[in-house]
Amino acid sequence: LYILMNTIALIAGAINILTIIFSHSLRRSQCYQMMLYICVLDSIQAFIALISGFLTIWPVKNDSSTKIAGAFFEPLWICMMYFVFLLSVNRLSIIIDVQLYKQFIITLCKFLWIFSMFIAAAFFIAFLTPNVTMRYDAFTYSWRYIRTSEAFVIAMTEACSLTPLSILSFINYIIILIAINRKKRSHSLQMSSISSSEKRILIQSIALFSLTTTGVFFDFFNFYLFPATKWMYFILNLTRQTCIVMVPLLNLLFNVSLRMKAFELVKYAYDRLRGSPTAVRCTTIASTNRAATIFSTPQLRIQSQLPICA
Repeated sequence: LYILMNTIALIAGAINILTIIFSHSLRRSQCYQMMLYICVLDSIQAFIALISGFLTIWPVKNDSSTKIAGAFFEPLWICMMYFVFLLSVNRLSIIIDVQLYKQFIITLCKFLWIFSMFIAAAFFIAFLTPNVTMRYDAFTYSWRYIRTSEAFVIAMTEACSLTPLSILSFINYIIILIAINRKKRSHSLQMSSISSSEKRILIQSIALFSLTTTGVFFDFFNFYLFPATKWMYFILNLTRQTCIVMVPLLNLLFNVSLRMKAFELVKYAYDRLRGSPTAVRCTTIASTNRAATIFSTPQLRIQSQLPICA
């Protein structure tokens, strides 16, 4: 089950990452940059979770042998949750008309992005210390801490820091939805002011927030309400891995622009593998256009007037 789920997540994540990287229009947007970071972090977690599938079949006896993988797995989840929160902050820009405030949100997101990376790095260093070890337990089919007082402090710090972020993200989306509704009712905002693509990105962001928040609250209440049984640990780990798998799938499901560009990228790659003349011609024309831009020779400028294949 773990191998199948995370193989799907890796394929979908790779499509998301390559689509955003190769699309200049998407790559310029801060919103899509955050989606790119989220997909990269999610794909690394999916790869580690894929390893856990093999560890279930061939368990290791040494508890510390998966320490490095565990040190990546949990801090990356924490960092991804911070980026999901930043995505909700970024979405506030669609209800703001003043350019100065929009620029402030962009700057704030950049600052918080750097801050999130430092927090993730601090957790990563903590997980490398001898007294904090997360290992894969083949008996409970889950990633678990080796019980120490330091590990308990780290686990509680993680749970208590991510839960307020989820609440703040929820508040942000409530503010956005109320503001959009009020402006529509007062007719101060034209229907065309918020594009359909922005609305779809907002829906995608809310869906992503709702899914990941489920995993965060399961982790939080695990310390207080849930019994420490084998199947409870399995359900918690399965919930986490379901969140990891669904992150790239939600991007493709709700974001039409990303989905269409991903389809074009996959179709182009398939044509290239088949040796399609159309794909080869498109590559030649695109290379000519780039060369014309760089070198600006008369002959290349004439050739660059050829249209690039869609």
